[in-house]
Amino acid sequence: MSPSGTEKKGDLHDLPTCAPEGLKGLRTAAEGLIQEYFQLLGSGTPSKAPDPEKVFQDKGIANPDHQATMLDNYDDHEEEVGKVKKDYEAQDDGVSVTTEGIGGAITDAYAAMDRSVELLNDKIDASHDQVITDTNDDGTTTQYLPTHTIQTVFDGIWETLDATYKEVIGVSDQAAARALNINGDESDFPGSNTTPSAYTPMSYTATPSSYSAGNSGSTSPELTQTSGSMGTAIVPTADKPDAMKIMKYLIEEHGFTPAQAAGIVANAKFESGFNVGATGDSGSAHGMFQWRFDRYAGLQEFASRPGEDIGNWETHIDYMVHELRSGSSYQQAENIVNGNPNDARAVAEGFDRHYERSSGHTINDRREYAAGVLAEWNKTNSNIAV
Repeated sequence: MSPSGTEKKGDLHDLPTCAPEGLKGLRTAAEGLIQEYFQLLGSGTPSKAPDPEKVFQDKGIANPDHQATMLDNYDDHEEEVGKVKKDYEAQDDGVSVTTEGIGGAITDAYAAMDRSVELLNDKIDASHDQVITDTNDDGTTTQYLPTHTIQTVFDGIWETLDATYKEVIGVSDQAAARALNINGDESDFPGSNTTPSAYTPMSYTATPSSYSAGNSGSTSPELTQTSGSMGTAIVPTADKPDAMKIMKYLIEEHGFTPAQAAGIVANAKFESGFNVGATGDSGSAHGMFQWRFDRYAGLQEFASRPGEDIGNWETHIDYMVHELRSGSSYQQAENIVNGNPNDARAVAEGFDRHYERSSGHTINDRREYAAGVLAEWNKTNSNIAV
């Protein structure tokens, strides 16, 4: 039991015993890193948080985010993964952090990190229900996980590592120090986000404060068009679209309702400002929907097909739809989109939670932006039912 005013954070659930050893090793290493992030944030030194990818690379694993490296060839990297586990030793039930009497700069980040961990634990828990048992000729049984389940958990681990790392480094040491010493007062850290009773324009310009049909807006300060650690940024080969152009494409080419399209457009706006050349997360996230690692590799492969072009925004939309409707990993997102043909706000929130899997700080603003997009569409397309 945690002392009063503290909570345990960063506990990952156990995988099925039949899970691949490489997946188990990665899960344990990830748990240790995530707990380290909680501790560094709670101690007022978030700037010391190590980049998860670089942690593995420093131990000699060139592509730790590739399943082939970490699972298929785990025997070649087991020793290196063991070193990461030793450097960042995980506590079985999480680490204790102070949660009372501190400001929003830290508590907001804690909440977003908790949500990321919860989403991963949901995937891990679901994997137990996916175990397949085969009976051998001699009467013994063999258990294993389906390939798609392994992929879902593997991707989920890296997405959670990325999300928690982003939350921690998104808080400056100065802001963390203020939050630890305000005795419960609300923090004025500009990255914090409260849940408004009505939509209030945000005080920063990283994401849109209100919908403007003809203005594609600015992108987040983390989004640039420079080369990053994960390769050269995408070079746009077509003009950047506005919200209405993307709405039209989603509706006419992919069969979404206006409300569904508006919810998706809102997420594209907040992820990249509709800029296919945007990069983020120290160069590891790319494109209109900020794909990373194997997901970005999937975009590259998709864009190599006849008729597609990685520099064209329509290809980014096509790939998003392909990924969304491919089942397994993004089934929840697809279910929410399909289940809310007339509710742009619900689509925007569900898409963010289960497809983008962002920190969650801008969910309310994505919801309101989606509503604004839909209202503008309906004003100029009054003959289309929603």
